[in-house]
Amino acid sequence: MYEVIRNAGYPSYVEAVHMIQDGNFSNMPMLTAEDEKRANERYGEPVGSVRGKMTKKKPSRAIYDDVLVMDEQKKVLHTNILHIEGQCFMITVCKPLQLVLQCPVERETVLVLRNALQNQIELL
Repeated sequence: MYEVIRNAGYPSYVEAVHMIQDGNFSNMPMLTAEDEKRANERYGEPVGSVRGKMTKKKPSRAIYDDVLVMDEQKKVLHTNILHIEGQCFMITVCKPLQLVLQCPVERETVLVLRNALQNQIELL
C-alpha cells in the first residue's frame, strides 16, 4: 500500500481514499478504501505525506537596491580568433559585464568575421 501512496506523490489520507474511490489507480481492482484505512491504522501515515505540507511561505517582495543597479557604462569588447584542432572560433570578452561570447567561424574572411561580430554585438 505504501508503494502505491509513494508513487502517487504522498497524498494525504483523505486524498488517497478519494483517489482509490474515484478509480485513479488502474490495474488494481482489489485495492479499496478499507485497505488504506487499515494500513493507516496499523502503520501510521507515511512520513512523506506528513512532512513538508505546510512549509511553503508566500514570497516576499524583492528589495530594490539602487547601489546594485548598473548605470549606463561604456562596454569594451576584446575579440580574437581562436584555432582549436582545425576549427575556428571567434571569442569576445565584454569587460564591464565579465561576459565571454564565442561562436564558430567557417572561414576567416571579412564578410564572415563581420557577421559573426555583429551577431555577438546584437546579444549585448
